[in-house]
Amino acid sequence: MKHYTVLKEESIANLNILEDGIYVDATLGYAGDSSEILKRIKKGHLFAFDRDSEACLYSQEKLSQIGDNFTIIHDKYVNMKERLQEYGITKVDGILFDLGVSSPQLDENRGFSFMRDETLDMRMNQEDKITAKDIVNNYSYNEEKLNNALEKLQVETAIYANLATIYTNAKTQEITDEIISSVKNIDADTINNAISKFSSFTDKN
Repeated sequence: MKHYTVLKEESIANLNILEDGIYVDATLGYAGDSSEILKRIKKGHLFAFDRDSEACLYSQEKLSQIGDNFTIIHDKYVNMKERLQEYGITKVDGILFDLGVSSPQLDENRGFSFMRDETLDMRMNQEDKITAKDIVNNYSYNEEKLNNALEKLQVETAIYANLATIYTNAKTQEITDEIISSVKNIDADTINNAISKFSSFTDKN
């Protein structure tokens, strides 16, 4: 599995890692940063959080090849304080946040990429029952948010009905094409920025 950790050296350097320290990787992913932390804390302990069950399983095996002084917690980092307290941890020496999505999440047909025609899934945690498709079709507040976003792009009101129909069974590329075709006199960067806001259909925290 290919995954490239961005700014790994800089992130690790700025943690000023202590050999016996307690560290938290708030966004484990595929253990790029966690691996480097674990190599440096022979007497300490690493706690790593992630919502992605596949990432947790992969990282468990990867980190086990380095040491056993780590704990992977399958949960949101917003629950960090409470979950660490379960292990008797009330103070740590450093916390790393690497916010965003990982390479495998973009490459594995999970609805995070507009480069291919993908199902509207966008679940960070595959055990969650609700997908982005469920949200755009069933959440009453979503239509208002979508309309506001489209209005800012100067999209004609007439296409809203078409969008509503498309979203019912749409995939990412269909939605992208429909939005782009509906925009007039808007530069490509603005269009791409608007499309990127599609990620608001799912809670990534």
